[in-house]
Amino acid sequence: MNKRKQKLIIMICICALIFLSGCSEKKITYTYDNKKEITALALTKSVYSDGKLQVYISDLEGDFDLTCYDADFQKIDEDFSTDYKNGIYTIKGEAAERISGIVLRGSYDHFYIRYLDSPQYAILWEHEATDIGWVTDGDKEKYYTQDELDQQKAAVEKRNNEQQENFSRFEGTWINTEDEEIYLEFYLDDNGDRKLTWNHSDGQGGYRKEEINVDEINIIDGLFGPELVILDGIDWGCQYSFDLSEDMTMIINRGLDQEEFYLKQNDVPEELSANKDFFMKTMSLDEDRALGAAYVMQKIGAGTIVDATNKIDGEHAYTITLISDSGDEYIATFSEDGFIGTIKDEDDELIYYGID
Repeated sequence: MNKRKQKLIIMICICALIFLSGCSEKKITYTYDNKKEITALALTKSVYSDGKLQVYISDLEGDFDLTCYDADFQKIDEDFSTDYKNGIYTIKGEAAERISGIVLRGSYDHFYIRYLDSPQYAILWEHEATDIGWVTDGDKEKYYTQDELDQQKAAVEKRNNEQQENFSRFEGTWINTEDEEIYLEFYLDDNGDRKLTWNHSDGQGGYRKEEINVDEINIIDGLFGPELVILDGIDWGCQYSFDLSEDMTMIINRGLDQEEFYLKQNDVPEELSANKDFFMKTMSLDEDRALGAAYVMQKIGAGTIVDATNKIDGEHAYTITLISDSGDEYIATFSEDGFIGTIKDEDDELIYYGID
């Protein structure tokens, strides 16, 4: 009788073990042997289970907003709960097993992590740097797909063309109106790289010259006119800001007592010089305003101005018809002190708006 009881107890235990084994949580673990450390952040493994993903990640400090992506890099539109404890970042949600990549956005750091469900993840670190904003570190070649890299390459080529057009608008030497020893010189070096030499006061009665790489030059609307923003270094470097006068004849250095610079005449491109001379002779504009008008005409692609007709005097402004060497006509209004206000084409479409 005792033997029967023993057998029964053994069978019950075996059945219980089988039952518990069948109901145990199914887990899939990906272990990363080649850890990618970025700013002391490293992943060792990811464990997937029903409704839960645990990412073993060191030194994750701060609060982060989470975005999850599937294996096709499509955003998973589901609410997930998160917790970070003892080096484990836990993500809970019905779609947790579909997560292949995550983005963690903090106040000063963003982490982009892909391929969690593979033998090796890829990571990028985006962080805020003084002066130039957000910069990105990491292995971009492994993080991005080939299609994404091709799209980025095309975007870079487009940006470079735009930057070259921006830069060409300022090539030449800009002399300080108060001190000719202070100047800006935009030029291409022997390798065709865009450069800016800035000679300025050293604050001790002398001068100091800086050579700046013009990796990016942008023009944005400022309070009193366009603002020129120059980056020396895209991912890491320095930012320089100058204000432009309304007609672009002068660049004003911000932060150094509003120093004004004018474009040196012998460095004016041929088309600019021709239009400057035209405005001086035909309209009796002084050299600065004539050069400003020439810049505006270049900006709208008018070509060389060869004639002006139908001058209409007003109380505070006058209007003339400008004719280019290609036969195109432009209706331009000028303020009483000689600055261009508006320009319209032959179809009365406004193509430039300057000074009220």
